[in-house]
Amino acid sequence: MKKFFATLFIAFAVTFAFAQNTFEGTLNVTYKNDKEQSVIAEVKVKGDLVYIKQKTNGVKKYDHFILNLKTKDFYTVSLPDKKVYIKYNLDKLINFYNDNDLKEGYSKDYNLTFKLSDKTKVENGLTVTRAIAENDSLKGTVWVADVKTPLSQLIPLLRLMGNWNEAEGTTETITEAEMDNHNSKKQTSVIVTIKKEPITKETFDLPKGYTARDFDVLMDDKRGAKDLNVIVGTFAGF
Repeated sequence: MKKFFATLFIAFAVTFAFAQNTFEGTLNVTYKNDKEQSVIAEVKVKGDLVYIKQKTNGVKKYDHFILNLKTKDFYTVSLPDKKVYIKYNLDKLINFYNDNDLKEGYSKDYNLTFKLSDKTKVENGLTVTRAIAENDSLKGTVWVADVKTPLSQLIPLLRLMGNWNEAEGTTETITEAEMDNHNSKKQTSVIVTIKKEPITKETFDLPKGYTARDFDVLMDDKRGAKDLNVIVGTFAGF
């Protein structure tokens, strides 16, 4: 009997993991900061593969980004004149920025849990539900859609790229988020549009003729070095 339940659990876990990574389509993410300046990103997804291109007010040194959510391989692709792409381990990079305060005001999470209400509306053909959260420093309202996308996995990265606010903490896909920071008095917002569509696998190919650098290896080799903060901050540039 124990063997039966163990097999059932494994089958359920595999099915759940597969279901989490079957979305194919485009997410357009518009973040508006407290100065009313918009940062817009186009996010193309095909299962575990993610392509991100910031269209407006993004990180200026990069043309686009490639990510494999399964392996956590994350590539920053330079502008065409530089012809370089750099490989990182996404989790290591996020944790390094978070633990060493490399980006002012950045945190990979804010421990917010948004509670669903009974208020719904229809937008862009989707029924979305309102959820709210508040703690000592933050108050937020989000609208979520029951559409399985990897957006929640991408939030720490989008936030690092200056493309997201403090909203988080929901397994459903956030389509709108308004946040008030009690301490800074800043108000920010995010709008996400979702379009299911075929995405070619070539979208996620790394450009040919570019020099490849593996920063993941360098971060391991120089772990504990006093100048690692400067090196990561300079090369990553987020």
